[in-house]
Amino acid sequence: MCVVKQLALFKEEIDNLICSPNFLSLIDGTGHSNEILSYLKEFQIFSSKGKRIRPFLVKMGFELCNNSYDPRILLPAVSYEVFQSGILIHDDIIDRSELRRGMPSMHKKIGEEKAICVGDFGLLSSILLCTYSDFSSNIIQKAVCHQIKVFETTIAGQLKDIELSKKTQVNEADVIEMYHLKTAWYTAIGPLQLGAILAGADKQFISQLYNIGYNIGIAFQIRDDIQGIFGDSAKTQKSDLSDMREGKHTILYSHFMCHASELDKQQFERIYGNKQSEPTDLEIVRKLLKDVGTYDYSMDRCHHFIRCAIMLIDEMKAKDEYKSILKELIDCICY
Repeated sequence: MCVVKQLALFKEEIDNLICSPNFLSLIDGTGHSNEILSYLKEFQIFSSKGKRIRPFLVKMGFELCNNSYDPRILLPAVSYEVFQSGILIHDDIIDRSELRRGMPSMHKKIGEEKAICVGDFGLLSSILLCTYSDFSSNIIQKAVCHQIKVFETTIAGQLKDIELSKKTQVNEADVIEMYHLKTAWYTAIGPLQLGAILAGADKQFISQLYNIGYNIGIAFQIRDDIQGIFGDSAKTQKSDLSDMREGKHTILYSHFMCHASELDKQQFERIYGNKQSEPTDLEIVRKLLKDVGTYDYSMDRCHHFIRCAIMLIDEMKAKDEYKSILKELIDCICY
């Protein structure tokens, strides 16, 4: 079965649990559901719209180590999706993004103060969900410690991102390190390792997944940043103006500012980071990035990290069946 069908089937399982009435009682560890029910429902609606890539990677990490599927992995996979929802709610506030998953961002629906609380709720509820799984207490303890490490690393990456946004000169090494901390850990390293930890993987296997996840995560973020400027909002379900208006310091930004002429930089800087930039300005930015070679360079860097990930997967001691699935998934999310 191709990875698209497998992802669709696992997504259906995730969706069914998240959209079920039982989900609200699972994530409400406070016992105050009457007081916060409306906000739990908003979080449930927000969580119901994800692509489920990261939960699928939890499943993949487990299967690469265990060489078979185990239905017990479903709840930890859902817990990771809940974590992602919490992170995205906070990220949209920081980035002032108005659209997420094809609908208004949480802070646009309920206000920033409440959205911060709902995002916090998602982060903490994800830990709670993981403890409900049917693995041994020792394994669950390791899994929870790992999730906390992913949380902390993602926060460090977000802080790095904020620091970079204040600088006028940004080099590629700083951008890649920010990608590593902010995206690679929570997008690929974290879920792959979580699945493997639940399967009882040894340190060497966990280390291999770190290297694979690092390369997948960097490629994913580069591709995401390219889509942020060159993508179609109807397909990405995110505004195609937000990255430009925010002035995100991405690999595209660092390359362009290093290689563009002073005249091109001046034109670029009048638009990039300007909250009032219009769709016509986006076309100017796209042309500048292509003319300088930034678009092609960024695509080449993305493909470099993809090749590294595939090479590392091939070197793993795991069933070819599961290695092939992971490689197919990379094709789906990074190309």
